[in-house]
Amino acid sequence: MRIHRSTDLHGRRAAVADRAAFLTEKPPMTVPNNLGMLLLAIWLILFGVLTTPFLGVTFSHSGDVLGVLAIVTGILLIMKR
Repeated sequence: MRIHRSTDLHGRRAAVADRAAFLTEKPPMTVPNNLGMLLLAIWLILFGVLTTPFLGVTFSHSGDVLGVLAIVTGILLIMKR
């Protein structure tokens, strides 16, 4: 009976230590500081690929996607994010 208690106590201490480590860890996903510039680069690449006639790449609503991406990028760049 006594061995069971010490094992249980050790298990509880390990669980508390695991919880404490979990709370102090850095979150797995963070928003990068240069998100606006990253989106601008994506928009420029997409715009170039979709508007170059000799490549012939297109998809439905590509203009809408580029428009929304441009708006979000502009807002993030104004916010200096």
